[in-house]
Amino acid sequence: RNLGKDDGVFFGAGIGLTETIGASAAWNGDNVTLGTAFRPRTLDNVSIAVALEDAFDEDGIQRLSFSVSWFGRDIFRR
Repeated sequence: RNLGKDDGVFFGAGIGLTETIGASAAWNGDNVTLGTAFRPRTLDNVSIAVALEDAFDEDGIQRLSFSVSWFGRDIFRR
């Protein structure tokens, strides 16, 4: 809460819309973050995500986060 100055809670939920697309929403005690993730069918080990933080510009710190994740299978030979 209070932009990181006070203790608070975080609530979030996500749902798979299709086999390759998901959506999420979260509340951190101050503002809402809305996001989506996409997994290209041709790249099994890649995920691309975009999130709009402070989605409703409640705190004047609205920003867009973008991430690309790559993961390996059996990387630890388990």
